[in-house]
Amino acid sequence: QDGSVEDSIINSSSLALFDSEIQMDSIIIATTVVKLPIYNQVIVDPTALEEEKKEGSVLIACIPSNSSITQIYMSGVLDPQDISSCLSIALDSCWKLNKEIELIIQSKNVKMIEH
Repeated sequence: QDGSVEDSIINSSSLALFDSEIQMDSIIIATTVVKLPIYNQVIVDPTALEEEKKEGSVLIACIPSNSSITQIYMSGVLDPQDISSCLSIALDSCWKLNKEIELIIQSKNVKMIEH
């Protein structure tokens, strides 16, 4: 079953606005990362079952075009080292997702508003 509902809502809303040709300065990208107690794993884009079994999670929403973070939401119990690791992995995932979205935007031959 699907997990990462919050970041899916952020991503789909942002892309829907863009696709409807509403002028936007930037697209907001979001990613969720969870830390599982099993094997001390950190997982990006967890399933609902993985979210239930988590020790803690981090959701980041960012605007890659200007390198700003618009939202950080943490839940569960994470030590400072785990928080840092989860934040780093989540940001990296946002940048990777943004690159894929940029390719799609370029294929549609559409530009964002430039300042």
